[in-house]
Amino acid sequence: METEERRQSGLGGDSLSATSFRFVEFAPGIALSGIGAMEMSAEIQVREEDSVATGVLQRASRSFTHVYSWRLQEWRAFSSSLSLNIRNTEFTQLFKNRGNTDSEVILMRSQFRYSPLQRSIDSDVLYELANQRSSQLERVFVRVPKGTGNYIYRGDLNGNGIADEDEFELTRFEGDYIVLFVPGDRLVPVIDLKAGLRLRLQPSRVLVRAESPWEAVVRSLSTETTIRIEERSTEADARQIYLLNFKRFQNDQTTIAGSSLWMQDLHIFENDPALSFRLRFRERRGLLKLVGTNERSLQTERSLRIRSQLVREIGNQTDVLSGMDRVIASTASTRERDVATIGVNTEFSYRPEPRWEVAFGVGVSRAVDRFAGGNTTADINEQLLRVTHAFLGSGQLRGELEREEVLVSDDPISESRSIPYELTNGRARGKTFLWNLAFDYRINQYVQVTMNYQGRTEGGRSPVHTARAEARAFF
Repeated sequence: METEERRQSGLGGDSLSATSFRFVEFAPGIALSGIGAMEMSAEIQVREEDSVATGVLQRASRSFTHVYSWRLQEWRAFSSSLSLNIRNTEFTQLFKNRGNTDSEVILMRSQFRYSPLQRSIDSDVLYELANQRSSQLERVFVRVPKGTGNYIYRGDLNGNGIADEDEFELTRFEGDYIVLFVPGDRLVPVIDLKAGLRLRLQPSRVLVRAESPWEAVVRSLSTETTIRIEERSTEADARQIYLLNFKRFQNDQTTIAGSSLWMQDLHIFENDPALSFRLRFRERRGLLKLVGTNERSLQTERSLRIRSQLVREIGNQTDVLSGMDRVIASTASTRERDVATIGVNTEFSYRPEPRWEVAFGVGVSRAVDRFAGGNTTADINEQLLRVTHAFLGSGQLRGELEREEVLVSDDPISESRSIPYELTNGRARGKTFLWNLAFDYRINQYVQVTMNYQGRTEGGRSPVHTARAEARAFF
């Protein structure tokens, strides 16, 4: 049992101030353990709250909360947990007249894991739901120290004296604004659901030796599947969301925010340091309802990664990527885009001894913005040189030099709109040089020194230099 009472009144008066309150909470419960591999508990909470009305404390609300939990420890490669919270709150008529309303809040979280056959099959399932009161979101830009944000303000372009959304632009280095999603004023009941599945298959854990060519092929393969679903909806029929009726998900009328992710990886010789391959397909769909507009998004990725150890001292990683990034809004927005990208990037690393590593990378890619029938094309090539020296057990010294070149061609249809940030990932037109020197050293277990210097020149502009040094002492 828990209780607290606070009374405050103004000078020379007997009436209580609005900061006064009183509550009493009674919470009996029971817990059981040692039932095989299971644990269970249940608790009921009763809470009465008093607030100030007409200068005195009066009954404001009464709430009943049910809390249940169940847990299964590792049992025959299976483990699980389940928790359920149900809270009902009823306000008195006096406080209902002040705008308060009765509510019922349900929170549930369930997680299952199954890993049989020496974990050659490893699966996780997550299901989480809640009903609450929420509102449509509004995108708000907040100023931060220069260099710590990812947006810049281009000024009052339309002369209306208001900082509109389309007057902020993504930037790579000099951002002094960040974006926050702030709830609007009108609250409505919503259903918030999160569900996920991860399934990993590794036949090599059970096929220790390959007796036939087919077994050798199967043993070399491993896969991982990931599915994630998030939905915040005002759907009147809650069962349609709870029971995963996907036809009701990402609905323009009821969804406040929703997304679905599907990622499939196929590994070949995953644990072989000499040569391994990873093929990936990734797709994410989303719907975000903002004040005044809806935004639908689609991102896809098809990629191949090859890792190889050519000789003992030289390794290579090569990535081939094809992807798409599309955002469509219900009203005209500078965020709209339809960017298709294809590229290849390869990096060689040379390690003559454990303390030294030299890396050289080359990448080329082409991105095309096809929004509204346009055909804005960006051809990008980049080169990287990195040298690292390790002070074994104490720190490292790392230097990097990177060159980027971006060639952008516009067609008549797309000249009327600015180039999307995502087309070049913030890279400036023309040639850009970036250099970095970083030093980390631990003098002893109590003192650590860090120094970092970065420089850049973008598109022929004057160089920009940034340096930072820090010493930390632990007591």
